[in-house]
Amino acid sequence: MDQFSENLPYKEYYPYLIAIVSPITIVAAYNLFSNPKIPGLYLAMAREISNNGYLLPETIPHFTEGGIPFAYPPLGFYFIALVHDITGMEYLSATIFLSFVWNGVLGLLIYKIAQELFDDKIESIVATVLATTAPAIFWYMAIPGGAVRGLGYCFFLATVFFGLCLYSDFDRRWLIGATVSFGLAVLSHPLCGYAAGLWFLTIYLTKDRSISGLVHGTIVAVGGVSIASVWWGTVLLHTGIDPFLAGLTSGSRVSLSLDSVIKFIRFAIKVPTLEQTQYASTVAFYSGSLGGLYLLARRKMFLPVVFVVSWFTTGAERFVYLAEILMAVSFLYEGVLPMLQSKATSQEWGQIVKRGALVAIILLSVLSGVMYASNQYTRVYDGDTTLMTSGWNADDQQAANWIHENTPEQSTFIAIGAASEKLPFYAERTVLNVPWGAEFDPNQDFQALRLFSHDLSKSSNFDDIVKKSIQHGFDADYYYIPKIMVNQSTVNKMDGYEVVFRNNGIFLIKSIE
Repeated sequence: MDQFSENLPYKEYYPYLIAIVSPITIVAAYNLFSNPKIPGLYLAMAREISNNGYLLPETIPHFTEGGIPFAYPPLGFYFIALVHDITGMEYLSATIFLSFVWNGVLGLLIYKIAQELFDDKIESIVATVLATTAPAIFWYMAIPGGAVRGLGYCFFLATVFFGLCLYSDFDRRWLIGATVSFGLAVLSHPLCGYAAGLWFLTIYLTKDRSISGLVHGTIVAVGGVSIASVWWGTVLLHTGIDPFLAGLTSGSRVSLSLDSVIKFIRFAIKVPTLEQTQYASTVAFYSGSLGGLYLLARRKMFLPVVFVVSWFTTGAERFVYLAEILMAVSFLYEGVLPMLQSKATSQEWGQIVKRGALVAIILLSVLSGVMYASNQYTRVYDGDTTLMTSGWNADDQQAANWIHENTPEQSTFIAIGAASEKLPFYAERTVLNVPWGAEFDPNQDFQALRLFSHDLSKSSNFDDIVKKSIQHGFDADYYYIPKIMVNQSTVNKMDGYEVVFRNNGIFLIKSIE
């Protein structure tokens, strides 16, 4: 078997090929077999950048009354705008194209990180495949919004890779790479920039702790924030510090509450559920806590520490699960498989066990990831079983086109359901109740707006929708309601309102008072 592998052409490139193909396969399955989830706010941001001659806009119009400040890290939107303007692709198509690109890149980066952490090439390949096909990690990257989140995740991974290299040999090349990557992570995604700094700090605390290492870390932090100043400096000039303060206070993930401790214990114990056991790739997750204990016993502190820290300070599974997968693979390939190989009757059988595990994990992980991405399985994810679907169809598009052509530009809307984020982009009209993006608006209460929109979605009578909207302070000109979400007999019974457009899926109701 070894002689066969030695004779394979270009064998040194196979790990990189696997690292690229695994995540791209998942993205392809999602886009081929699912209705892509449309990131309306992201598309609107990219369009505003293009319309503004690639200068950073002050606001994004139509998302709540008066628009929202453009305080979001903008690098991903510049890429979307560039692809749109250069190729002529629609903005949604540009995001799908970029999600393919970034997923291939992040596969390579995870493999390079695994190489820094593990001595065995097969171990690194397994870690890469498990990470890139795990639903908890890839679903944020596979959907079109991955054009932004995936870019941020790539720079997060690059910062981690350069940090591991830097605190291994202190070569200045790694210092420059870490600084640039951290700066671009901050420019790409708020949580990815935060996580990049967190993981880099953990690398220093667990692998170095010297004065020279502290100096290098300070250079990375100051240099990265300086690189990102092209964004935050412009926002400060446009709108002041208020959007950043609003973003910090409206959606902070930092929590050390008792609830977080209980969730952490339940998470670490990993009691399997029916939904979880449907996915072969999650089998590796169950051994993550054992992997953490195994690494702690060997005084390898980085992964266990960053796992716990990520849990308490980000709450985002794409960071927590990455650490747990790497711990699980370490336990499997450095603890379990050597024990099985020692019981093999010959060295050849030992290699068969090792390589057989590689093939089985790759096939099962990719297959389970593809089945999830293509919606052949429904996974309960925080109570939401529709995270991989678009919430926008041909009826919605027809209604948006009608609105754009037949309503005044200053018209205001209440939109029920997932359409609240898409309608501002496609119809170019103001939706009062869209929460996304409002976290950066100091004049909006993001959490209250989010709860209000959710509450509206549960109202089946049109009069209830109107009353709740008015009570919240919204006096909209039009109400955009999917037929499936309202008792249709209530639509024509309320005085002062009339249906001005309808198709197979949508009611558009106008206030005539």
